[in-house]
Amino acid sequence: MKIWKLTLLLLVVGSLAFTGCSDDDDDPVTPAEPPVLGYAGSDACATCHATKHDQWTHSGHPYKLTKINGEAPTASFPDPSAYFQDPVDPPAGTTWDDFSYTIGGFGWKMRWIKNDGYIYTPATGANQYNFENQTFTDYNAGASKPYNCGSCHTTGWVDSDDGNAENNQDGMEGMFGTFEFGGVHCEKCHGMGNQHAFEPETYAMTTDDTSLFCGKCHSRGGDNGIAPGETIIEASGGYISHHEQYDEWYNSPHNVSYGPGCNACHDPHASVKFDATTPGDGVNPATSCAACHVDGDHANIASTTHGHGAVCTDCHMPKASKSAIANSLHRGDVVTHLWTINTSVNGKVDMFNAEGNAVLLDDDGHGAVTLDFACYGCHKDEEGNGGDDSIKTLQELHDRAETIHTYVGLKIAGN
Repeated sequence: MKIWKLTLLLLVVGSLAFTGCSDDDDDPVTPAEPPVLGYAGSDACATCHATKHDQWTHSGHPYKLTKINGEAPTASFPDPSAYFQDPVDPPAGTTWDDFSYTIGGFGWKMRWIKNDGYIYTPATGANQYNFENQTFTDYNAGASKPYNCGSCHTTGWVDSDDGNAENNQDGMEGMFGTFEFGGVHCEKCHGMGNQHAFEPETYAMTTDDTSLFCGKCHSRGGDNGIAPGETIIEASGGYISHHEQYDEWYNSPHNVSYGPGCNACHDPHASVKFDATTPGDGVNPATSCAACHVDGDHANIASTTHGHGAVCTDCHMPKASKSAIANSLHRGDVVTHLWTINTSVNGKVDMFNAEGNAVLLDDDGHGAVTLDFACYGCHKDEEGNGGDDSIKTLQELHDRAETIHTYVGLKIAGN
């Protein structure tokens, strides 16, 4: 009798268990729908791309525009960076409460955006801080300067200059646009990534690694191949204007079918300014002048031509551009990407047009730096301006430069 009851009980329980679980076991799991295409944020990228994300956080790209909420942005900048090393106070007569954002601060300079969205440009000036010499200078003093720079300095920028502040970022009158993130984040270059983060193998990210893509922001004047238009390298005050790496490259001998583009020499994720002490290689160590210029004495220039420890870039990539300050009469604070040297005895008079607002181009459309930029970073001119080495006249520099390379040839490695 006891065995019969036990058997019946087991049958009932087994039946209930079977019928109770049958729906859950038999129904297929409905896959989650992908999100509508949008921004995921750089932190989402770090989940799989931790190394590149770390390099990016130590580069200048994220810090083109930093929201501060009325507080000093001490925690916003990495070590090393210009602001981290020199945490400057805001301009005299102001406090951090007066400002909503900072512009720059990673490398060369910092400016401030007021709580109404306009860039701080008082008539008294002294509104741009230059980290290299720890001075304030005037930036558009007395002008009304709305912030409309977001197409290159933010991620997800949308213009909104329609007179309605409600359509501007944070509802600020002088912020002529909206954006997802201040600064250049992953999705600025790679496109919206929330679907890729949701299902990476199904939703691939696209990457445009052409120099033209970099040139959409690293240019200033004429269209220079971005669209049909005038070819120009803008200049001001005796220096090439900043943000023109693409303009210079485009108007250089490197812009040829076999020439190196931006990514041949640079990793856009890593810092160039602080390359020696930050993750990654802002300048690719495998890319050297001698990798292509393998003929003649190019591969061993220090011992066969100039000597004194000089390397190619000392002469061919001098600081002929100015971002924040000029270090001397012959030296700005950003290296040029023209490479060609004009050996004229007239110096920069033969580098810029009569108005001084553009670099002169030769018949091949190439610009060039002159001997005062190329040589007076080390040598001194007759008035004692320049570097720490010997005084040289432009005529002396010309005579030496004419024969400094015993053979100038180009051969593509492996060809």
